Amino acid sequence: YGRGDLIGVVETLTHQARATTVHAVRDSELAKLPAGALTSIKRRYPQVVTRLIHLLGEKILGSLQQGTVTGHQFGLHAAGSKWDSGNPASNLSTVAVMPVSEDVPLTAFALELKHALSAIGPVLLLASDSVKQRLGSAALDSIHEYRLSSWLGQQEDIHRIVLYQADGTLTPWTQRCIRQADCILIVG
Repeated sequence: YGRGDLIGVVETLTHQARATTVHAVRDSELAKLPAGALTSIKRRYPQVVTRLIHLLGEKILGSLQQGTVTGHQFGLHAAGSKWDSGNPASNLSTVAVMPVSEDVPLTAFALELKHALSAIGPVLLLASDSVKQRLGSAALDSIHEYRLSSWLGQQEDIHRIVLYQADGTLTPWTQRCIRQADCILIVG
């Protein structure tokens, strides 16, 4: 599964218990629909269920064509989106770039990586200093956790890839980079 995927739709539509477990590998926001919500949505907005069935059909056909039959094959997302399952990098949208030691020229590496990845689509490089410049000097304080999470989520929506450049030591920003990342590059 990747960002924006729907989980448990098949089970909900068929009134079956979910047979698999999903573990988030990064900070995630979940929305759980109350038991009768889907029934209410089906009545008021039948086009929503039609769209869900369409997405499910695309996912099943894609799995059959790729020869993959797995327990997580029914994550629903729009084909052709940045989360398209046909794209080998479909779930890779956030990358933490961390130094193996403080003497690594991490900024130079991160800028080169940003330049190389820009061929894929819009890339944003965020470091603690640039976040503080944009959101204020207290942006990384724990009291502003929700505001920072929301803003980072917006940046991930806008950009194909967001690079999180960690600090040279284990600061709150470095910890945030690790939690936000789909992939962690350790540069030595």
